[in-house]
Amino acid sequence: MKKQEASHQAKQNTQLNEYLKSVEQQYLELRRFKHDYKNIMLSLQDSIFNGSSSEQLTYFKELIAQRAVNTSLDNGKIAKVQHVGNETLRGLIIQKFFDAQTKGIELSLELDRSEFIIKHNLVDVVRIVGNLLDNAIDAAQSIPDKKVICAFNSLHETKEISVRNSTNKKLDVNKMFKLGASTKGSQHGFGLSNVQQLVDKQKNFFLDVDNKNDRVIITLTILEEE
Repeated sequence: MKKQEASHQAKQNTQLNEYLKSVEQQYLELRRFKHDYKNIMLSLQDSIFNGSSSEQLTYFKELIAQRAVNTSLDNGKIAKVQHVGNETLRGLIIQKFFDAQTKGIELSLELDRSEFIIKHNLVDVVRIVGNLLDNAIDAAQSIPDKKVICAFNSLHETKEISVRNSTNKKLDVNKMFKLGASTKGSQHGFGLSNVQQLVDKQKNFFLDVDNKNDRVIITLTILEEE
């Protein structure tokens, strides 16, 4: 049974890595498209404004004004993701960025150094960060300040990944990581419980919750050895 479980887990990890790499590739292709998009539209401007029908002109104006052109892929909100040195972790952040956008949430990144790399236990880190981001994005949907910040910090061999979002309620830190504990109904509450289990099984993982001033920050600290 242990061999079967290990084989199943390895298969899941491989699938996760492949999916996140695919997401990253889609992100890069979208950035390339954005880079070329305005140039293509501007190159057509003269021909459209000189003799084109009013219908074509209206269509062009709508097209060039599309929000996709002004997406935050290349500004400070998400561009720093290129400095996350792990492909799978980078792919996860990109996937959550797009997920947040579809829900009207602004996901921003903060990095204190030019490159952030996790050397060990990457799969568990990806799972933990994914759950923390899911929880923060869900929480942000119910409040006016629809912003989530994911921060990466390094100090020698200590790595910190923090997820911050505003909240309109005081959270019970002692209960929030228990199975089934949720403010979203009985069908939720598994994500943070999974986080706690993943942290508990690694002796070099530590979790901290800071809930005050209408915001909550959950920080994963990883002590890595060479």
